[in-house]
Amino acid sequence: MVAQARGEIPAELIDRAQTIDWAMHDTIIDSLGNRIISDAYRVNAIKIRLIKQEQTRLNDAVVVSTMQEHLRIIEALEARNPTLSSDVMRQHIEAARKRAVDQT
Repeated sequence: MVAQARGEIPAELIDRAQTIDWAMHDTIIDSLGNRIISDAYRVNAIKIRLIKQEQTRLNDAVVVSTMQEHLRIIEALEARNPTLSSDVMRQHIEAARKRAVDQT
């Protein structure tokens, strides 16, 4: 049985993963080089976090799968494969949406 299933992932590690999660999203948005999009993203992210509170944060049930999704995105970007990059980003967005909706 993995630590994730036993609820043994330390809170500090989850908090660190959350910081990395948000930073990765910010970096991808900022890489577009469009301040209007970056500002809109940050405003919406703040609103969503305030409205959904704990439901938008990583927890021991999803931290491993979320970080695995991020690694697939990074690998696709490093491979400079636009089709794969788009596909894995879309999959991550859909998975995140599903996690947020299912936790209501």
